[in-house]
Amino acid sequence: MNMDSRISVISRLPLLLLVVIVMAILPSSLAVEATPVLHHDWKKQEEPSIRGGTRRRRRTATEEEHHGQAPHKHSDFYHARPSDLQTQFVSQTLGSNMVLQRDKPAIIWGHTKEKGAKVTVTLRKDKDTTKDQESFTKTTTSDTTSGLWRIALPTQPASLHPYTIHIQSHTQKAILTNVLFGDVYLCGGQSNMVLSMAAVTHGPQEAKRAAQEFPHIRLFTVGQETDAATPLPDLQTVQQPWTPASYTSLISSAKHPTYQYFSAMCWFFGAAASTGLDHKVPLGLISNNWGASRIEVWQPDPLDYGGSAENWKGAELYNSMLVPYMVGPLQLTGFVWYHGEAHAQHAADAQRYKYHFPNMIQEWRRGFQQPEAFFGWIQLSTMCNKTAVAEVRDVQASTLFHEGIAETKVAFATAADRGDACNVHSPAKQEVGQRLGKAALAVQYGHTNLHWKSPSYHKAVQQQHDNAKRQISILVHLQDTTGQGLYMVDTPFSIDPNRPTLPPEIILHKVPPFSSCDEQWPGTCAGASVLLDHGVGWVNATIHIHNETTLEFVAKSTNLGEHHRSGGIHSNNGGSVKILATSYGWGALPLLTVYDKGTDLPVLPWKEFLHGDEME
Repeated sequence: MNMDSRISVISRLPLLLLVVIVMAILPSSLAVEATPVLHHDWKKQEEPSIRGGTRRRRRTATEEEHHGQAPHKHSDFYHARPSDLQTQFVSQTLGSNMVLQRDKPAIIWGHTKEKGAKVTVTLRKDKDTTKDQESFTKTTTSDTTSGLWRIALPTQPASLHPYTIHIQSHTQKAILTNVLFGDVYLCGGQSNMVLSMAAVTHGPQEAKRAAQEFPHIRLFTVGQETDAATPLPDLQTVQQPWTPASYTSLISSAKHPTYQYFSAMCWFFGAAASTGLDHKVPLGLISNNWGASRIEVWQPDPLDYGGSAENWKGAELYNSMLVPYMVGPLQLTGFVWYHGEAHAQHAADAQRYKYHFPNMIQEWRRGFQQPEAFFGWIQLSTMCNKTAVAEVRDVQASTLFHEGIAETKVAFATAADRGDACNVHSPAKQEVGQRLGKAALAVQYGHTNLHWKSPSYHKAVQQQHDNAKRQISILVHLQDTTGQGLYMVDTPFSIDPNRPTLPPEIILHKVPPFSSCDEQWPGTCAGASVLLDHGVGWVNATIHIHNETTLEFVAKSTNLGEHHRSGGIHSNNGGSVKILATSYGWGALPLLTVYDKGTDLPVLPWKEFLHGDEME
């Protein structure tokens, strides 16, 4: 039955019956047990406001080059009546083939049609040849108003052996089969997290290995067709229910699979983590994201951020895509986040991100009642139509040291060196996902032998004028190196003409061909540079490796124009020029060429001013 016909049927129902239906499903009645999770009063009688339906595919220039993952505006949704709100006997976040969190009392929940009904849950380990069946049974009563029931299962260790869960009330019954216990990760963000295995380098080849090597990884993709002005008790759209990893579950059979299931970044993260755990721990990966979304809509409180072009309001996706998991809440190990492009248009947007991102991390942990959950994120890749990309990257790097965040299990991996010139949706997802997977192994699982941090700026010292060579130089000391040395590549990967590319029918959007940094988008490409005083300004510099942890930036006379004189390097007014600041890769398209020999991780971009004795 289509939406028009459903609304037509509803309109013919007696008014009293409609009132009964509305009152029966109000989410305000979900407070069955004491679960101080949400920034929402579940007891407040408030009509749910949801929007859902098929999205209109249309082109836009306001955010990325989506074409196939167009930003959603309020006009893209039908305004559903409260009677369209769906709740299931077993929450739609759960299902057969799922992974439940190990080493914690995993919670399962749902809603009964008959309010106040008794619900019995039996957990049984499928019989094997080595031991008798292990089982657990517990009965609870659903809430007399909302029908919500909730049961915590006994803590289970990681197990590759499947379980079966029987759930039964007087009038309803469900059986969940092939359930494993392991670690669960929720992957969120915007279109670069949505980008599927069909649309990335080596994606189809890697997907062919899935069923044989990773049958213990289970996948779930939340539908992108519902937002909500108030918290919802269950998912209203599911694109891909829980399913074991295989070629068909990783690559959709849709005509245009680019933005279908399954998230390539989420998969490569999970595959790397699983490999590091010797495939002994099942993983549940939840792809829960929305292209072009702003960070404000992923937080519980409506926030005024100045009115974006996308007409988003606060909390819309938090309410519809995260709250349904918090009703349990779902027990998990952590979160993976790839986001920020929507905040890279202007410097003011980047400043908003600086506030909202740490706040969102804390809100997610609070909502899931897991303050120590791992949180890993990706630092932005390349693009050419935004002016504040470097600033967003800097926010993402500095969040690692944010008060209240730094003391917890957090990590990030950079994609700044794995771009595709001006294509915001770089297909080079495999290596970046593997980087973050290794970071999780180090931070979450205690693999101390893994060095996951990229080298970054520490300080700059020892300015020198070389009049014979007509140049000025400075040493830049790096931190978070392995001490095994540095190396340089001739051509940055992001503009290497030999880098792997995808056919146009997979990319689905037009990207202007990249010729050189000098001919397109002036100021977009960023290598090494130094800022000179006395009005000289920023000038290009060449990089030399000084030792295992230090770089030398050199600005030559040819870069200084007429500022070099016989007595040294001078400004136009005759004063001796000094270096005030250094930068490396500080732009939308960073030209990163320096790597750590011990990890093959790139030196991160920076723009830093000198202070104190660094000026000498």
